[in-house]
Amino acid sequence: MVVAADEYAKRADFYEKAADDKTASLELRMVFARKANWFHILVRLEEKNKQSDQLAKSRQHNVAQLPGPITESVLEALLFSPRRLAAARRNWRNKLGTTPPRAAEQAEHTSTTSRRGSSLGR
Repeated sequence: MVVAADEYAKRADFYEKAADDKTASLELRMVFARKANWFHILVRLEEKNKQSDQLAKSRQHNVAQLPGPITESVLEALLFSPRRLAAARRNWRNKLGTTPPRAAEQAEHTSTTSRRGSSLGR
């Protein structure tokens, strides 16, 4: 039986309220809390599933606009395109507010080598 995310959310709310009931035994409250947690996980999974479906549809639309036949080499070129990789790096920086790990390592390496060079000149 397939249940929508809003139904999972309703069930999670019900079990949370039951877990907060002070008159119930501790064991029963723990069971209800676990069930509420499980339904919250299911809600998140359903939302991610909807997002991935929307993303897949948009990607299919983008691939359908490509000129000529769609071969494996064309799809590979799209996967490793410099524009896509640069956009992924920008998204990484914007999301975390930092540079990607490899770039951070390179920046750290250059800063340590510049310090070493400055100490030799004294």
